[in-house]
Amino acid sequence: IAAFGIVIGLVVPMCNIASVWALARHHEAGFWAELVKNPLILATVGGVVFSLLGIALPDVAHLTIARMGSASLACGLLCVGAALTLTNAGHDAGLISAFTAIKLVLMPALALALINLLLIGGLYREMVMLLAALPTATSAYVLAVRMGGDGPLVAQCVTISTLCGMITLPLWMMLAR
Repeated sequence: IAAFGIVIGLVVPMCNIASVWALARHHEAGFWAELVKNPLILATVGGVVFSLLGIALPDVAHLTIARMGSASLACGLLCVGAALTLTNAGHDAGLISAFTAIKLVLMPALALALINLLLIGGLYREMVMLLAALPTATSAYVLAVRMGGDGPLVAQCVTISTLCGMITLPLWMMLAR
């Protein structure tokens, strides 16, 4: 869990910043204003600052945050499911296929090449591959809707990549060994 936490702690904020930049640019919004208001960035910065200060959470706060974190995945999936529609699915099939191929084939292939090049082994190798090969996160839908993106299209991408990920994820994990 600690190894995965380190990998996620490095990669997720970078991906979120890139996503905010793209959405802000697309909707001609201020990048810095959107970045400062982004809940994931705020939570990441807050967590790092809290950790660096060495302050221990009271048990009740730790339990509350853990329960909220556990519920967030279910809430994200409910949001994606509620937004899922087959409207324009045929029209957007090429775009959805391209995004899915990039996420489930290209990203893991690049990650595998990079970890081989950098001679990363053991648990960290598997954690990098796991993160690279995972399907599109439900938080992509939440961010897209929050910033005026195409929610239904993102919901379709999340759903399709999750279904395809059931096949590709085990294959990439076998290749990473």
